[in-house]
Amino acid sequence: MDEIVGSPGTAVLTEVPQSHESGYQERTYSLNVSKSLQKKLAATDQDVVVYETGGGLRLLLNTGMFECFKFAVDKFFYDTSFPFKCCKIPIHDKQGNLVETQYKLSTGRQSIYTLNLYHTKSSCLINGKNAQKFTDVHLPIMLKNIEDMLLPEQITPADINNSLKQLLMSVNNKTAKPSSDHHESDVHDNELRKLNETIQVVRKEKQIRHSIQSQESYIKGILTDFMKSVSEQILELKYELKEHVKKTSAQMEELKDITCGLKKHHSLCCNDISSKMQDVAEESESVKTQMSVLNEELLKRWQSFTDSIKTQLSAITNHKKENHHSTQNKDQSSNNENTNDSSSVVSEIQKTPNKDQRSSQTVTRQTLIIGDSIVKGINKSGLKTDVDVLTCPGKKLNEIQSNLSREIQ
Repeated sequence: MDEIVGSPGTAVLTEVPQSHESGYQERTYSLNVSKSLQKKLAATDQDVVVYETGGGLRLLLNTGMFECFKFAVDKFFYDTSFPFKCCKIPIHDKQGNLVETQYKLSTGRQSIYTLNLYHTKSSCLINGKNAQKFTDVHLPIMLKNIEDMLLPEQITPADINNSLKQLLMSVNNKTAKPSSDHHESDVHDNELRKLNETIQVVRKEKQIRHSIQSQESYIKGILTDFMKSVSEQILELKYELKEHVKKTSAQMEELKDITCGLKKHHSLCCNDISSKMQDVAEESESVKTQMSVLNEELLKRWQSFTDSIKTQLSAITNHKKENHHSTQNKDQSSNNENTNDSSSVVSEIQKTPNKDQRSSQTVTRQTLIIGDSIVKGINKSGLKTDVDVLTCPGKKLNEIQSNLSREIQ
């Protein structure tokens, strides 16, 4: 506990980290050390009390909880992640004893709240427009810091409070004087302390009653506003429900009319479809009968057509055969006549000499073959060297003979 409590002449019981911004203030009075120690000793038996003042919030703590709370406040305000600007102002008496510490929080030029720690009374005061932020947000984090600090050591604020109580009692016993004046002052201080305690109890009860009344009035106001809003919403819902019922009834009537019309149209369509199906069935039957008749007629015609083609083909083949026989007979007779005529003509030609033969008897190479049909297929190279081929136009022997006689003359 030597690290927690300092010398008897001071009220600073812990070492705190350096502030971001700090100031210095001095009171005009000197601290009575013996009375301050007696107040600290009396605060060890004090319960934790929270109540509202005219412009803020007051915290009354026992001595052990106050010392833990100071450490948690410094740790919270000077954390690197703290988003606000904090100005720590220590306040001393004329002798240099720390009697109070102020923490002023701000963001830019706007003040948030101010926390005052009274070291001789083990109490705190929170003032400012946003003091609610301390109780709602910051105070739970500070209490969590106290818990994290004490949990590894397996001690509680009550243990610290009891240790401080024993220490303060020993210090008071060492500094006490056995004089009547001192005894009277102690009696007077005890009476004042009891009076202050009764006053605090009365104030506490008044604050509790006032807070209960204010809460009740606030709750009543909230309930009345809520009931008004609920009644208004109910009226609006009733009106909307009536309108919706009217619309739905009208829509149901329209749907009924539409369904009746659809039923009638459906019945008419069904009747029409049934009559058309009967007509289609009758027409299909008639078409089937017509198709069967046409098929029979077509088969008959096709049979007659094939029979006629067969008869014509047989007649054509017979005619071709007859023509072939007749042409063969004609060719044979004509060949016989041509051979006879050619032999006679050749003999006549051989008997009648040519003009050139008359003039020059040395040329005796001329052999005359008459007729185009005769010389067909004859190759001159196959004849003898002294044979010349002469053709005369003409179909009959008389024509060939006349033409030949003209050429000879």
